[in-house]
Amino acid sequence: MDMTPAIHMHGEQSNILIASEFDNQQNMLDIQMAKTIAEALNLAYPGHLWAINVRGDQGIASIHNLMLSGEWGYILHLDKRYSISDLIDVAKRGAGELLERYNVARGKADMERMAHMAVSNTGRVIGDLSK
Repeated sequence: MDMTPAIHMHGEQSNILIASEFDNQQNMLDIQMAKTIAEALNLAYPGHLWAINVRGDQGIASIHNLMLSGEWGYILHLDKRYSISDLIDVAKRGAGELLERYNVARGKADMERMAHMAVSNTGRVIGDLSK
């Protein structure tokens, strides 16, 4: 299935792009970038439940590990990256730091350890307070 957005030029000089078509194109780019980051994180830290949300219109990508917290994550500022390899390196470093905040070793997810992590009375994983 071809995921390329259909871009049609409108106007006298054919240089006006309809806003909804721009949004569709931006969404496709955001999805592709999120997929690329997620694949890299799954290779570096397999077994974790990574959630990546890219908002190219805002210039950010957020990384969350849903096994630890859907509330706390890591924000990447896309305008500070010069290549996709640099972005992936920074995303992996940030994801590793997020794991360490919850006293989880970098690498493959230890499901036994994850199942027995300390939680607060509201059910949230306590994170760097759990030893």
